[in-house]
Amino acid sequence: MNFLYRLFFILLISLGTSFFSSALNSNTGDLTKYENLYLVQGVYSDQKIEGLPTNFKLANRRFTKIVSLSYDSKDKIMRFKPLKKGNATITFLDPKTDNVIKQFNIYVAKSELQRKAHEVEDLLKTVEGVNIKVINDKIVVDGLIVLPSDMNRIASVIKQYPDSVSLVRLSPLAYQKISRRIEQEINNPDVYVKSINGWFIIEGQVATPEEKTKTIELASAFIPDQVVQFAESGPDGARLNVRKRKTVPIIDNLKIKIPPPGPPPPEPKLFQITVHYVELQKDFSKGFRFQWTPTMLTNTEVSAGIGGAITQPIAAIQATISNLIPRLDWAKEHGYARVLQSGSLLVKENVIGKLNSKESIPYQSFSEGQFGSTKTEYLDVSFDLTVQPKLKNPRSDQIDLNLGFVLEQSSGSSAGPSKTGNSISTEVTVRSGHSAAVGGIIKSAHSKGFNRLPTSVPANPLFKLFTSKNFSSGHSEFVVFVTPQVRHSASDNVDKIKKKLRLKR
Repeated sequence: MNFLYRLFFILLISLGTSFFSSALNSNTGDLTKYENLYLVQGVYSDQKIEGLPTNFKLANRRFTKIVSLSYDSKDKIMRFKPLKKGNATITFLDPKTDNVIKQFNIYVAKSELQRKAHEVEDLLKTVEGVNIKVINDKIVVDGLIVLPSDMNRIASVIKQYPDSVSLVRLSPLAYQKISRRIEQEINNPDVYVKSINGWFIIEGQVATPEEKTKTIELASAFIPDQVVQFAESGPDGARLNVRKRKTVPIIDNLKIKIPPPGPPPPEPKLFQITVHYVELQKDFSKGFRFQWTPTMLTNTEVSAGIGGAITQPIAAIQATISNLIPRLDWAKEHGYARVLQSGSLLVKENVIGKLNSKESIPYQSFSEGQFGSTKTEYLDVSFDLTVQPKLKNPRSDQIDLNLGFVLEQSSGSSAGPSKTGNSISTEVTVRSGHSAAVGGIIKSAHSKGFNRLPTSVPANPLFKLFTSKNFSSGHSEFVVFVTPQVRHSASDNVDKIKKKLRLKR
């Protein structure tokens, strides 16, 4: 039994394969071998078949109830005589190879109008949603089409058949399908397209104005031409049911997305700049003088006495000796002075900070004239600091400083007070919390004198014995120190200051 089943299965496969091969061979080849033939009952049709041998072979004879055949071998013309309404297929084969020579799809109608209806149906078979009927001696083309471009094809076919009329309309589902197609091409989950009364409404959100413009242009490419209810004359006189749109039926309701708020920008760094001005003055003077310059001053007086008759004058000579005692002067003086002034300033990064301190020092001045008077005047001295800090690198503690300093001081003299000033302008880089000497001025002066004649020596002394020696030196240094430090807030170290000043609040 198993052997019989296997043999039956092999025979079945062989028969199926041969049948499929013959069907494939019969349906492949030149498409011109296949033709539709529309006939009217009782009206024959002659068709010339090229290459048809006299002893041709028919695939089957099922068509004999619908149509009869007669062949003129001399002129090679086949006459088809329709017998009754119906459809049939007539296939002419080569008797040697069984290859298809010609095949006719026969459509037999009772009247000429039905024949034309079959022709119209054949011409419009590629148009989806169209139905062809014969009603009241008219070929009626009715239905709902999806593609607006098919309307022109329908109009062109109807033009060839005067007894035909078109009732085809554009399906409302067509606009919905176009809307879905536009959404697929846009490919943005935040954009939606819907159709209402022939208008396409685009809603949703896009990221940028450029994306919005691109979306509208892409949707415009899918908008179909306008379908009119009644045909209009074209440039060549043809009646067309489709015309180009003058305006694109798109309602733009797209909005630009508001980007989410990003992280707040980093707060600018806060720097504390501390500046110390140090000026050190050191003076030294030493003097020695020995002076012995006696001087004689003579005074002669003449006097007369009155008594009796004779008056006689009496002359007296007097002499005065000054600077008789030798004079010895010796002095040695040391002078030290240190001036220290400091300033501190909180300033943000890349901001110019300024600090100014001003002092007015009063002094008395005398006016000349018969009625001399005194008045009080003021000498202004100031301390100025200008600084602009900036971090050299956000991940380092190197601070670039653009600095400017001015320090003025007053000094007294017999002629009145005077003012001295020192200023520095520079750019330096200092690490946070470190100090640097950014500038300084050094002054040094020395003087010596030997045997200088003092102003108190008389003009004609009896003799001169004089010797002197003077020495003086002065040294002055002015140095500026700067200390920058990064602070997290302006309230840093406030507690330390309160504790130092013993403040409870």
